[in-house]
Amino acid sequence: MKKIKIGYPNIFKRSNGIWNIQYSRDVRRSIRTRDESIARAVLQQAIRKMLDSKLLSIEKVKSIMLDDFIREYIEKRELMDIEPRTVDNDRLAFRRFREIVGNQRLRKIDRADVDRFKLSLLREGRAKGYINSLLRSLTTGFNYAVKEAGYISYNPFIKKNRHDNVLFKMDEQLPKFISPENIERIFDAISSKDLVLFCDNSGFWHINDSGKDIPLGPKKEFRAQEFLRDEKARRDDFYLAVKIYLYTGMRRSELIRLNRQDIDLRNGLIYIRDTKSKKDRAVPIHDDLRLLLENVHEGIGKLFPRWSSADVMTALFRKYADKAGVSATLHHLRHSFGSYLSMAGEDINKIQKLMGHSDIKTTQIYAKVNTESLRSTIGKLNYGK
Repeated sequence: MKKIKIGYPNIFKRSNGIWNIQYSRDVRRSIRTRDESIARAVLQQAIRKMLDSKLLSIEKVKSIMLDDFIREYIEKRELMDIEPRTVDNDRLAFRRFREIVGNQRLRKIDRADVDRFKLSLLREGRAKGYINSLLRSLTTGFNYAVKEAGYISYNPFIKKNRHDNVLFKMDEQLPKFISPENIERIFDAISSKDLVLFCDNSGFWHINDSGKDIPLGPKKEFRAQEFLRDEKARRDDFYLAVKIYLYTGMRRSELIRLNRQDIDLRNGLIYIRDTKSKKDRAVPIHDDLRLLLENVHEGIGKLFPRWSSADVMTALFRKYADKAGVSATLHHLRHSFGSYLSMAGEDINKIQKLMGHSDIKTTQIYAKVNTESLRSTIGKLNYGK
């Protein structure tokens, strides 16, 4: 083969006399001609296209505006296998940043704009933890602009030295967990055993829920009975979901994706897949949880098909916690799992594996719960005078 030009693209003639064009090391196409002048014309056309493309790319890097970048970045995030809540936070972070710094060229944004963004939110009365959450999303977005898109040469949200931290320094807080007494109250609030169906003198059907009246309206009795069965089934499902949450420490996104085939009663394991850390894990089934799971029908498909999103579970938990008079969120169940294991003296590395943390530093906060627990124990000592 006779190569005419060094570099890409170039043309060369094969042993059969046919000219080919090589666009890169691994990409080549036949020009389907033995005429060298035609081959050279095709090469010149390819070079012009390549140069035009590079010029357009350079021009885009110089001129891309924040609005255009936000649109591109959020669309890319929506196509990625990440939690919708994460994308929502990205969208919120960039919307607030755009409101404060304006639609300027991406390459003109600097640390002064970052500081202006932080100061503006502080003056709005926003908590530092809230601002840090937005800053983390913006940092990830501008990392994409640097490393993948090539629009800018540096990330203004990255600190340059140890005194230049973008995030606010936060007072370290222990994870919030729910006391055993309050857990019992929540289970009582969820329980369907006290639901009673009755009809008043006007022919209207109601459900009595531990003394609270839930009017159903003038339904026929079989419709009212059907509603009662559905309500009991919904509560029984949620009761099981909260138990699984407490005994496995899984995240709400992992729980909503849990399939029946992920529950292995024979080997006593629950397999947790599609995790935040992208690593599957298995959690042993606690004896108390096994009793409930044995009543779950075997098969395939979602264990909790009633709920289309994790947000529904969050709202349900808030409803029953309020009913129980307990100040708690769904995520506090996960904190309770890690906290009680730590207070029981369990090894922090084992807790990390059970909770699916990719970084041991995330798990170490539960070790501090154990330290506080031991401190309160020592405080009970009283040897008298």
